[in-house]
Order: sequence, then structure tokens, then C-alpha cells
Amino acid sequence: MLQLKSDVPSLEDALVSCLDRIFRTRYGSSLLLQYVVSIQAGLQANSESIRCLACKSVSWIIENSENKGSAVKVLVEHSIYPLLINCLVAGNEKTSSAAVNAIKNVAKSPEGIGIIFPSSSEEPMQLKSVASHCSSLARIRILALIKELFSISDNVASAIFGSNLLSLFEMEINESNDPLTVLSALEVLYERIGMDKIYMDCNK
Repeated sequence: MLQLKSDVPSLEDALVSCLDRIFRTRYGSSLLLQYVVSIQAGLQANSESIRCLACKSVSWIIENSENKGSAVKVLVEHSIYPLLINCLVAGNEKTSSAAVNAIKNVAKSPEGIGIIFPSSSEEPMQLKSVASHCSSLARIRILALIKELFSISDNVASAIFGSNLLSLFEMEINESNDPLTVLSALEVLYERIGMDKIYMDCNK
């Protein structure tokens, strides 16, 4: 029903609000993995509220799954990650934020790290490749995502360095006067310095 254009403007909002309350519960989220095809369709919907709900649903699936790796595998099999990237770069502020949270949850498992940071730099969903074909606003969103991913774990931070994603910050700083870009770059570098300090303290 949500995949169709509603003749009653308030109906869609009411349904999305109701489903949001159901799916964010542990019981509701436990049902979502059975309907990944519907989530896949929701991520491609014209409605921002439906796309946002679909992004949130991905997060709830992973957060409440006892086997996060298996949950991520199911999502990958249904090509959910590329759709999340599209919501990140092309959605409104709420949808983009929900996509960031979903991708962060994906990154919390080894399987997810492998999808977000593919070994081949030629992969179309490699964040560096995505950024090279985006608008300036979308690139800022990708930089913000990298900043969020950086602090998840040492493994994710290592994957970011291995993918040479920090060079995106350098490129944006050199080519843009956007203060948000500069701030994001500085925040990532600050977090990296903090991680190095903790590592050095632990090895004294």
C-alpha cells in the first residue's frame, strides 16, 4: 500500500508513523528480515518518508539481530547497500541521516566492512568512486559518513585508511572554501590523533 501514491496526503504519514512505532520494537524488527523485498522497494520509493522508514528498518534489523553477520548477508543479497548510498546522496536531510545510521550498522560486522570497503578501487560503490560523480552537497554527505564510520572500530578505521578515503578530505579542502567540509576533515583528523594517543598510552 505504501508503494502506491496515496490520494489522501495524511494517510501515508499516518501509516509510516504507525509502522515506525511497530518496527522499532524488538518484536517488530524481528519480522522485518522476512520482508527485505519490501524494504528494497521502499528504498526506491518516490516518497521521502517511505525511503526514510526503509533506511531505519535496515538499522533495526541489524541492531536487533542475534547474528548481525547473517543479517547483513541477507541485506547484501538483496542489493540493499547501493540503495542506502543513493538515499544518502539524493535523499532529504532526514532520509540521508537515516541512511548514515543504517550504513554505520552495516559496518559493525566483518561482512559489512567488506561491502563498504571493497578490495577493488574500481567498484562503483566504493565511496571514492561515488564521490567522484556526486554534487558538492552529496560529497559533503559522504565525508560526513566517513567521519562517522571512522570511530566505529579499529577495523573500520584501518579500512578507511586502506581505501585512501582520507584523500577525499584533502581534495575538498584544496578545491572548496566550504567551512562544513573543512570542519569535517578536521574532526576526522582529531579523532585519528585521539586514537593514536590511546594506542600509545596502552602500549607504554
